[in-house]
Amino acid sequence: MKQESEWRLSDIYMSKGELEQDIARVERLVDDVEKSKKLLGHATNELVKDILKRLEEIAFILDKLENYSYLKFSEDTRKEENTALLTKIRELISQINSRTVFFKLWWARIDPKLANKIEPENPDFKRYLHLIKKRERYLLGEEAERAISLKDLTANAGWVKLYEMITSNFTYSLMVNGRYVRENANKVKQFSAGELIQYFYKVVSKKAPTFREEMNCERYISYDSIMF
Repeated sequence: MKQESEWRLSDIYMSKGELEQDIARVERLVDDVEKSKKLLGHATNELVKDILKRLEEIAFILDKLENYSYLKFSEDTRKEENTALLTKIRELISQINSRTVFFKLWWARIDPKLANKIEPENPDFKRYLHLIKKRERYLLGEEAERAISLKDLTANAGWVKLYEMITSNFTYSLMVNGRYVRENANKVKQFSAGELIQYFYKVVSKKAPTFREEMNCERYISYDSIMF
């Protein structure tokens, strides 16, 4: 299939080297967070604030890495190197979530009086910590939570990636007012999902609601073929 466009991913990472530097940076930050685990028995405001700052930077870097790898994957889901990068980053995220979950569990079950005493003043940190407290009854033990983090990669996320790999290669013909949209007099135009959406937004203000129905029906015909 013709490649219709590419993301300008240099806005995120100029080179593979920059990406690898961020991976190394996040690994060091996680090591630092893990070292603080033994200090939680005598936790202070400064310790909690320090951990949260590191967790915040970890979250920022992981978000950047995942966005980059997912956009790269979306350019062409058939390229093994794109799939490998996305898998690598998602494995990294699962492992880091598993290694840092201890802090969330510790804060969820900490004595409320102590929590009030050592809670940082930063409003973003306070909001995050309050959310952890609200979800306390839904949390399991550390071993179970670590296992869940690792299993996420092969459960829901794995199915989503498979679904995207299959459906991203679908093409669609489109009928408007009883006639197929054509590339020329002899050839019916085949739209990718992205092109179909672009076409929709270009003409939606000029067409009746029946046009939107026709376009959606065309997409669902392809999706029906993978249902089981």
